[in-house]
Amino acid sequence: MFCERKITIPPKPKYTKEEIINAALDMVREKGADSLTARDLGAKLNTSARPIFTAFENMEDLKNAVTDAGVKMFKEYSKNFTDYTPAFKQMGMQIISFATKEPKLFEFLFMHKNPEAVQGLKTVEDTCVDVISKDYGLGIEQARMLFEQVWIFTFGLAALSAMKVYEYTEEQISDMLTREFTGAVMMMKSDLKKINTNKPEKNGGNR
Repeated sequence: MFCERKITIPPKPKYTKEEIINAALDMVREKGADSLTARDLGAKLNTSARPIFTAFENMEDLKNAVTDAGVKMFKEYSKNFTDYTPAFKQMGMQIISFATKEPKLFEFLFMHKNPEAVQGLKTVEDTCVDVISKDYGLGIEQARMLFEQVWIFTFGLAALSAMKVYEYTEEQISDMLTREFTGAVMMMKSDLKKINTNKPEKNGGNR
């Protein structure tokens, strides 16, 4: 006689991976990175911590997934900056607006050592450099130098806004970015002009 073997079907997960990520992202947006613990996330989902560790290896794995979701949200927020003129200034405006409206998420992504978030923004950086190069007639190397210089200023305004140190109006932010970027462009072009006009002459040339 053959014995019938019962096939055990594992129980269906109470929450999907995406649902857990979304709940964790909401926690970070509301209360910051320190609020994201397995116990508190389980309470938010009205369950224990067990479903979390069924979907993720550990909390670090979950935080990486939350970072990816946060970067995706940031990119979605700022994706249309190339539709504006000047495009790079609009990108700065959107970064600061994001920091103002999503201060806890901005802090989680960009004010801690977070290689995943930095890597996720590389495509945005490359787009900005390309836009600067085309709009202002600069080579890629000069455009990247300009981006880095203005990015530091923009990031500083965003951090101050996220931390509520200052509450700038949109008009104030626009004026500050215009002054910083215009000054940086003029300095960059002035330096390039000096380089081009101070080339050494060939032997025998007029002195």
